Amino acid sequence: MSGTTGTSMTGTKRTISALASVVLGIAVVGAVGFTLHKVSADPQKKLYATTNGTVQTSQGVLPHQFISLGVYADPCNAGAHGAATPGATNCGSHPSWPSYGPATHLVLKPHSYVTMTLTVYDSGENLNNAYFGKVIGTVDAAGSVSNTATYDGVAQTALTPTDVEHTFTLHGLPTSTQDPLFVNVPLPKNTDAEMADYTKKYADSYDHTILNKGHVVTFSFITGGKGEYVWNCEYPCGDGTYQKFGAVMGQVGYMAGKVSVA
Repeated sequence: MSGTTGTSMTGTKRTISALASVVLGIAVVGAVGFTLHKVSADPQKKLYATTNGTVQTSQGVLPHQFISLGVYADPCNAGAHGAATPGATNCGSHPSWPSYGPATHLVLKPHSYVTMTLTVYDSGENLNNAYFGKVIGTVDAAGSVSNTATYDGVAQTALTPTDVEHTFTLHGLPTSTQDPLFVNVPLPKNTDAEMADYTKKYADSYDHTILNKGHVVTFSFITGGKGEYVWNCEYPCGDGTYQKFGAVMGQVGYMAGKVSVA
């Protein structure tokens, strides 16, 4: 009788031990999942393109989407890393880094004609690769490839490598599960005088309406089906490492971000 009881107790202990192991395993997996989710979470809020009308293109009638961003010499004016107010101290952990804003995760509709406007306020030096001084992947009003962008109202196909401040370069890894999408638009630098004006106003206030005028760049492209893409700056605006492609250049939320076609 006692032998039977002992066997029964041993079986119960094994069952409890097994259940405890399962519960512990679930807890560990959950904790790891939560940690990975937190680490990989988008550092920026999403910026959704707005739809206004349609465009008759060679690919048919497409929704016309619009989206606008600024490119700033600092994250405080970008407004993407904390409150953009006078005396703000919570503009991110790198207050001297240039930044796109107000967000770097862009959301576009599939099979749409997208018109993008970038207002740019930063200075520049020289591109490492003249290829990124060319406008690539943009379309005209009829949706045909034009490789042209409008700079302060003037259509151009390229900028000289010494006149570039940053680039907007949109791309994705080659895959059979989503349509290819590549757009490159070089952005014109501001002059020393314009940057001196910017710096003075930056010290006084983070009110975008009193910044120097900046340059306005407008271009259009067409999205394909749903997919996840990335964009980044190809102008070497980082620190001295990796040919000035270190620091801010490798940080999502400043000079790099996502584009979701969804």
